[in-house]
Amino acid sequence: MAESCRLLIVDDQMVFRQGLRALLEICPDVTVLGDAADGLEALQKAREFRPDIILMDVKMPRCDGLQATSLIKQELPEVKVIILTVHGNEPELVYQAIKAGAVGYVSKTSGIDDILRAIRSVTRGEAVVASPALTSLVAFIGHSSDNPSSQPWPADALSPREQEVLDLVAQGLSNRQIAHKLCISESTVHSHLHNILDKLHLANRVQAAAYALTLKQAQHDQLWHPPNQPKHTLPHKPRRDQDAEGRAARRPSAMGHGRAARTAPPPPSQTKHPEPKPPRHD
Repeated sequence: MAESCRLLIVDDQMVFRQGLRALLEICPDVTVLGDAADGLEALQKAREFRPDIILMDVKMPRCDGLQATSLIKQELPEVKVIILTVHGNEPELVYQAIKAGAVGYVSKTSGIDDILRAIRSVTRGEAVVASPALTSLVAFIGHSSDNPSSQPWPADALSPREQEVLDLVAQGLSNRQIAHKLCISESTVHSHLHNILDKLHLANRVQAAAYALTLKQAQHDQLWHPPNQPKHTLPHKPRRDQDAEGRAARRPSAMGHGRAARTAPPPPSQTKHPEPKPPRHD
């Protein structure tokens, strides 16, 4: 059976808020503690109810979802926030949400099953970012001036095992799946992940996954397009072809063109000599 989750719903649209609440309240592993219409009310009710997870809209009056997420994470770091928005694949919004401390990003156009799956994944300690949003995020960070790829890859900071764990986190594997793949315990995976976040100065596994994917993309781009070389160059001819071309250029052509053909003396058999004149008798 899935772990139980205590939930707070935050959205400025009352119809959506109440409809989502009605759908989630019939799930046996979800307890909806309350709802809020803006970020400030969300902060107040988070203090009151101490939920496990908050489903947070972005565009709201008085205090938007990103500001509310940042305030709640500063005051209540144990509370996990899933951003729920109609702006599904806006890379800058995904990036700002992750920076604020969100561990999930789900589109409002998703079905209730997808939202429940995200809630249960975050309850298990996993991060949830839909593939299209994650792809957009990687592209955005790669072109942003404020991005981890502008910093050197901390190869000496992470142990080989920590690099393995980080790579699997970037692939979207849960702690349980990583433990099974590496033949270690979940607590060991959790310990490695804690060390990774501490060494890379990241807030959560979503940021760690984005960091790893961005580094891979940057390394791929550098491999195929070195910064000091043009992207398109003419192919080099083999040495054998260059030597053959050089000999052909030095050889006189059959049409007599070229300096060598004009200056070469005619063969001896074709040289004409003047006939001697007979002696004159006066």
